[in-house]
Amino acid sequence: MVEFVVIIFILIVIGCVKIHRATQRQAAREREYMEERQMCGCTGFCLAYAIIKAILSLIAAGAVFYIFISLVIGETIGLRHLGNAKFWITAIGSVVILFLQFYLLIKIKKK
Repeated sequence: MVEFVVIIFILIVIGCVKIHRATQRQAAREREYMEERQMCGCTGFCLAYAIIKAILSLIAAGAVFYIFISLVIGETIGLRHLGNAKFWITAIGSVVILFLQFYLLIKIKKK
């Protein structure tokens, strides 16, 4: 049983490393593309692209947050949690802790 858990853990780590490398390559391509667009003078396009990217990132982060909070309260994932007080207490507590961590990271970075 221990061997199985170790193999699963190793596969997860390898998968995360591959995803990280692919993300870094894609980010480099995206930076080059945006630099070319900015040199052409397409500021409207760059602004629209940034807004769309921010919206999609917020939707993805919200979905991941929703999944984790649903799992923390011990329920399956579904829309019925939006009326559950336990869900909202856990979600608000998580957001408060997250904002405090971001605040502390910003303060530490300024020093």
